[in-house]
Amino acid sequence: MALKRKPNVTDSLLRLSLFLAIHVSLLSTCFAKDYLTITSDPPGASIEINGRVVGKTPYKVEVPKAYYHGCGNVFCLKHALVDQLHARIMLDGFLPKDQDLARGPYKWIAFNGTYHGDYFLLQADTFNFTLEKASTTFTGSVQATLAGTGSATMRPALSSEEIFGRANSAVLLLSGAEGHGSGFLVSDTGIAVTNAHVAKGQSNLTATTGNGQTFNAKVEYIDPNLDIAFVRVEGSNFPHLTLAEPLRTIDDIVALHELEGKEVQEVFVEGLSDKHFFEHFLIESGLPDVAVYEIATVEVPTGEVLKRALEDGNKGRVVTLACLLDDEVEVNEVVCIADADFDYLKGTIYDCSLLLLSDYSALEMYAFNERALAKLFRLVANGFPKRPDIVMTQIRAPLETAFLIRMANQDLGLGCAVPDLHDFCAYNSKKDNIEFREKDYIATLVRLRPKEKLQDKVKSFVLEQRPSLKHDARYQIHGHDFSLLLGWFIRQHHGFKAIHPTTISASLTACIECTWLTDENLFVELLKRLKS
Repeated sequence: MALKRKPNVTDSLLRLSLFLAIHVSLLSTCFAKDYLTITSDPPGASIEINGRVVGKTPYKVEVPKAYYHGCGNVFCLKHALVDQLHARIMLDGFLPKDQDLARGPYKWIAFNGTYHGDYFLLQADTFNFTLEKASTTFTGSVQATLAGTGSATMRPALSSEEIFGRANSAVLLLSGAEGHGSGFLVSDTGIAVTNAHVAKGQSNLTATTGNGQTFNAKVEYIDPNLDIAFVRVEGSNFPHLTLAEPLRTIDDIVALHELEGKEVQEVFVEGLSDKHFFEHFLIESGLPDVAVYEIATVEVPTGEVLKRALEDGNKGRVVTLACLLDDEVEVNEVVCIADADFDYLKGTIYDCSLLLLSDYSALEMYAFNERALAKLFRLVANGFPKRPDIVMTQIRAPLETAFLIRMANQDLGLGCAVPDLHDFCAYNSKKDNIEFREKDYIATLVRLRPKEKLQDKVKSFVLEQRPSLKHDARYQIHGHDFSLLLGWFIRQHHGFKAIHPTTISASLTACIECTWLTDENLFVELLKRLKS
């Protein structure tokens, strides 16, 4: 009979050492860091990851090594990539690019057969996107409604039944040997749009209208990247959908005013709520024929915006438009209006006669007063137990701190997506105050760039800039933060939780009486120019 050697201490130590070596190696894979790099040609493109803007190209971020090498043990799973990362790369003047950055999901199953969850692996450590210019590649006769040369007349809103009725006659069923799908006509000459997979691999399709008529259709163009295809239906005088208005160019605006002069007066503003507000003000002021446009209706070259060291957003585009038109049109023909944002705190001055800035940081700040808030409470929060002046005092501190953090995000060139302020606030009903988790707010702001120690930079910036705050809070509160935090604060009180989050923001500027604005510099100057 063979004798078994009795294990000794040395054997046990060897096994323990081997066990530890293996697990230390696995754990080192879990906790070690690696990098993900995203570039584009041309550079400067915005990067969205799962719908959230994280920065601009070239972009480099630190990620756990497990994002590339997967899970070696159960401890590693919490550092693994558990969701797909979908990237969208966008640059004005170029077609957007979309791509899933990871492959998977993979199941992590232990040696004993226990299932611990799914994970994904990044396909590469560097992704480069070559962007294509957004030029017109299909030259069919697609009709569009062009902008008029006088005052803008708003069409009445259509009911759901009217929308369906107008669209239904333009919708097609496109059938082929490989299957079928829907499409819609965009011209009376038979040009129709559908998805690329409907037309893929086919040269001819059969088009069936909503009333059962059938027509032959020829595939003209397919773009698999955009999942779009154009087909031409045989025939004419088809009912069709009208495409969106084309963007106006700088040359279009200049040519219009060279031709019409003061007969055409236009105001360009940042967004839709601004448009509605100024339209109402001008009508109430006896100027119903002045047209007000969102800046999104104008093609402002991105290069011109960046050349002026401005952010490529609505405000930067309004300022740039004013600068480009400054020597081309008269001040009583075109007025460009933008929020001041950080300009008053930073002492920024724009040498541009066509540009007018809000008297305070944002349009919403004209409602940061007792009269406007009292009206708001009567309309949408009737019976609210606090006076407007007390509410303004209670919400002021977190709003001003958030404003400085936003300012740091811009001045330090972080380009981070700003989280909603109210998600980091708690109302203490016993102390009757708002507790703002400033540290968590900053950490969330910079969470996608952990290696750069940006939290300390932002905190230092806020401390340095705090002494520059003015006595009047309206110069240092972000309009979006104000409307959302005010709505949140109202809902924290008993009996007001049912107020919808958007109700306050939608009603805020409507509570500003036009007669209250007659002494505000922006509105005095606006009327002076348009009435001269």
